[in-house]
Amino acid sequence: MDGILLIDKPEKLTSFDVCYKIKKKLKVRKTGHGGTLDPFGTGLLIVGVNKGTRILSYFSEAYKVYRGIICLGEKRDTFDITGTTVEKNIVENISEDKILKTRDKFLGEINQKPPVYSALKHKGRSLYKYAREGINIEKEPRKILIEKFDILKINLPEIEFRIKCSKGTYIRSIANDFGESLGTLGYLGVLRREEIGDYSVDKSVSIECVDESNIIPFENVLNFKKIYLNEKYKKFLENGQEIAGSYVDNFLAGIKHKESVYIICENIVAICQFDSENNLFKPNMVYKKTLQ
Repeated sequence: MDGILLIDKPEKLTSFDVCYKIKKKLKVRKTGHGGTLDPFGTGLLIVGVNKGTRILSYFSEAYKVYRGIICLGEKRDTFDITGTTVEKNIVENISEDKILKTRDKFLGEINQKPPVYSALKHKGRSLYKYAREGINIEKEPRKILIEKFDILKINLPEIEFRIKCSKGTYIRSIANDFGESLGTLGYLGVLRREEIGDYSVDKSVSIECVDESNIIPFENVLNFKKIYLNEKYKKFLENGQEIAGSYVDNFLAGIKHKESVYIICENIVAICQFDSENNLFKPNMVYKKTLQ
């Protein structure tokens, strides 16, 4: 029972809470998640089960899609609905055209300053812990990529949106900065994660309904090509050694340099990166399936 679960996280639970509940419900040894979702946020949470936790790191690089609501005219210390109001102003003379032009400023590669209420570390301690003590530790802006930013509905003071972004993007900061760019204030009122890489919340299940049948097996988690290794070379794979292209039964000429693939031999599954210059597959992760 090793793989991942697609969970539709409810409001008010932390990502850790979800993992704990699933661990107890399914009576598994280990669980973990592939990207924190704030307690007030809902939507897709990828939960690794047992050895499936080892594959979660691949989701940190994946793009994410969020849907939410920016509430204008108010600033909160956390940049979201859970925070304390620190400033208010009147929302007026904001046209749809101005909102769309402001949206355009956020598209593409931009620098974003992380919020002081975040899990980023300073001297080994999370920033939000400092912030709760009245100490605001500010981090340098980071480059992020906003691939899509759709304005779905405008009903001032609320703006409903959908955004596709790179790892490291804080949607709370987008809401705060969007309000400032409009000449007013803003915070994130609603947040729902709809996609992580190839996975959509449409395929997820609730904590109440989840069972073992919902676990996606280790070898099917990532959308990688599958290559089957001749069984006489099984020990090479099992020991994490490099695999020559001539060893595999269905070597695919179309595999690109540094492309990741699954190499499978009986009960051994490995995630390998292809070195086209030397015609070698280099294992990054080796998984041994339990035989039934």
